[in-house]
Amino acid sequence: MPTAPGEKRLSVALYCHNRDGLGHIIRSIRIAEALAATGLFKPILLTGCRALDTLHLPTGVDVHALTPIPADRFDPAQYRVLGERAKQIRDFMLDVRPDMLVVDTLPLGYRNELREVLELIRINTVSALCVLGLPYPVPALEDIFKSSRDRAAFSAYRHGMIYNDDEDETAYSSFPFPLDKVGIVAGPPPKVRAESKVVLALGGGGTVSTPLLQPLIRATERLRTEGYTVRFVVGPLADIAEMQAQAGGEKNFELVSVLTVEEAVEDARLVISRCGYNTAATLVRTNLPLIFIPYGEQPGDEQMIRAQNLSALENIITIDPTAEDLSGRLETAIDELIDRPHAERQAGLRFDGAHRAAECLVQLARTKVDKIINQS
Repeated sequence: MPTAPGEKRLSVALYCHNRDGLGHIIRSIRIAEALAATGLFKPILLTGCRALDTLHLPTGVDVHALTPIPADRFDPAQYRVLGERAKQIRDFMLDVRPDMLVVDTLPLGYRNELREVLELIRINTVSALCVLGLPYPVPALEDIFKSSRDRAAFSAYRHGMIYNDDEDETAYSSFPFPLDKVGIVAGPPPKVRAESKVVLALGGGGTVSTPLLQPLIRATERLRTEGYTVRFVVGPLADIAEMQAQAGGEKNFELVSVLTVEEAVEDARLVISRCGYNTAATLVRTNLPLIFIPYGEQPGDEQMIRAQNLSALENIITIDPTAEDLSGRLETAIDELIDRPHAERQAGLRFDGAHRAAECLVQLARTKVDKIINQS
């Protein structure tokens, strides 16, 4: 329910770590926008995203910037940066004292950087209502229960939201708080214009784009001689200069750094893509033929599972990224789909997760306010 004119809005900090890609920040932005639209909340993104300047921030959504995590996992500055971030998060929580803290995916944060803050919340030094948002299970969920200190920090959570409708809940069966399924957090359905001769490739945020480059060049060689253009949107986190050097001026082959999926699909005939949460949610709602090459090393990785599930839908082929002769498999899949007519898909999923997450947080806020009033 909107606040009255001049009435203080409830502040909600939305934490997302964003070391490798943009999925966490995009999901958090969409939820923050839905929260701002309620008139009840003042959302604040708590992030160190290295590509934040390439993303659109809706009106009413603030950012509290953290030091970005180094892209190189072996960067010697990483531990210093993690120490800085933990202090920045703690100082933010003590200074701003948000009414709610919504954490995306990693319960204790990247490399446990939220653990101290969760401990402060647990002992009521900070009074934020702590909510965990889960797009899919991560291995860190199992590790939490192996350490008494981690279990104690995890007990600061009072509620959880599953950003999916068909998620298997067994991974969350030991959670000591209620969970709501709110559906996939997605943007508006993308618009696709008339068929063209553009084969679109999407590399996600950019950190996993490079391994697709050479297989894509080889698999589309004949297609490009037939007048098709391959447009590879590599993502803002990719080293586009290095990729351009590797591409070597291939004919009818374009490399683009910054372009949203919604913008990129407008003139596409066929899409080849990684299978991250946000990208897949956008693509599956188009009528375009899709080839997913998920990022992963084993069948249980989240993109591998998602791509395999989606391949049961109309005009979708999934290629195992670990298989031999990736370029040959990709060329075969392109040949199979390039002339397929566009077809609507019935994914059987809800894509209004941002709105439903905001509704869930509204209800939690009301419960918290009622509890305070009853105790006074």
